Order: sequence, then C-alpha cells, then structure tokens
Amino acid sequence: MQTFRVHLADGIHEFSEEMLGKYARIVGLDRVAPSRYSWAFVLKMHIFERLYGINPFMIVEEIKKLEGLDSKSSTKRATPFTKPPLSGLWHQHFFSGRFVAANVYSQLGNGKRTAELGAQYLDPQPDGTIGEKADWEGFLHAVTVQQFEERHEQGRLTGEWIVFGKHEGRNYYLLLSPHTTGVGDQKLFDEIKLTCQPQFPFLPIFKQD
Repeated sequence: MQTFRVHLADGIHEFSEEMLGKYARIVGLDRVAPSRYSWAFVLKMHIFERLYGINPFMIVEEIKKLEGLDSKSSTKRATPFTKPPLSGLWHQHFFSGRFVAANVYSQLGNGKRTAELGAQYLDPQPDGTIGEKADWEGFLHAVTVQQFEERHEQGRLTGEWIVFGKHEGRNYYLLLSPHTTGVGDQKLFDEIKLTCQPQFPFLPIFKQD
C-alpha cells in the first residue's frame, strides 16, 4: 500500500491508501465513481477542505453531474483541454465561497462595467463629482449581489478544476487543480503523470509518449 507524505503549515502529514479510501467513502465519492478516482484526487479533496474550507460534498455534486446522476449545476459545462500536454483530458469547474469575488469581477467584464453602473446609480455631475441623488445602496447591490446572481443564472460560475480522463465511456477523476495556462499546463501534466499513471496506465493521455 502506498503512503503519501504532505507538507502542511503544521508539519508533515502521512496519508495511507486506507485513510484516503475511508475519506472517499465518507464524502460519497466512492459511491458515485467506484474505483475511478486517483488517490491524489482524494488527497487534494482533503487538503482543500482542510486549508481552504472547501466543502468536499460540493465537489462530489459536480461529479454526480458528470456521471449523469444529477443534471442541476450552476457551473460551466465540462470541456476538453485542446492544447498539449493536457489534450486528451477534460476539466469541470467546481465552486465554493472563496471564488465569489473572482466571479463577480469577471461578470463585471473585469471591472469595465463598474463605471457604467456608476453612471446609472450615482448621479454623476458634469464636474466629475457624485450628485445628491446618488443611490449607493442600489449601486453596491448592482456591482455585487446582482452580478453574482446573473452569473449563477447563466450557469457560468467558475472555481477550480476537476481534471479527468475518459476510457471506454467512463470518467476517471485524476486531480483537483487551480486554473492553469501556458507553463502551468506542463506542471499539471507532470503531476498527473507522476501520481495517476500507476493507477490508470490504460488512459490514452499516458500512451502519447
């Protein structure tokens, strides 16, 4: 049995396959995708919960959607990676509260719509000052709650990635990862290959060498 050693803020922690398997059963992952998740995936779930307070059950809910067990989701649909070295793999967003600010900012067009909403609510004057009829409550609601609700309704909430491969019509869940582009793609691929290839050597991504 393999043991994983992880450096956290309070020291080095060891996780056996038995411990990770128990965690996978507790959060329902083993029931949703039995024998189709890597130990690295489960370890990341545990670390994300411990360090960032990310609810593992929310991740499992996204996996249920990928497995066709639940059609309800407010996040973007799963999409394939199109560029090497990750081409051949797929990613699905999952969401938690720590991503609220980033989603609001994106919905505002990376801040570009803020001035537009300011003109609508803050009674701007010709000299550039804010007028007496400014509706601060309406403005603050428009640039925060309203943006989040719109993005939720559009199914465009983004967070971090569930990275998975496909084989014979089944999904194999490999790793949890932040958004990555460019140089980060190679780092993610190397981590997936190191941690997941021994479990799932039959996945097409590992036969490209």
